Amino acid sequence: MSNFGDYEPEDAWDVEDDAVDMARNLIRRLDALDTSSRQRPIEDTIGEIEIRIGRYRLIQEQLSDRERLRLDQLIEDFPVLRDRAAHGE
Repeated sequence: MSNFGDYEPEDAWDVEDDAVDMARNLIRRLDALDTSSRQRPIEDTIGEIEIRIGRYRLIQEQLSDRERLRLDQLIEDFPVLRDRAAHGE
């Protein structure tokens, strides 16, 4: 029998945590579940990446030069990920 508790940061929360911290912890918990149960298909991850890239495309003129470069690199790399996933690589 294994023991566990709220010793992992993502499993603990404090009433004084703001909404951003709580949301991050919820994502971390989901990520931990996905990893341990191998339930998250690559298509879900690709979909999430695509949505997040789309949000930054909408505000790219507000980004710093470094952030725009990062976004451009994401946009460039994304089709490679999609292709590899489609071919099971």
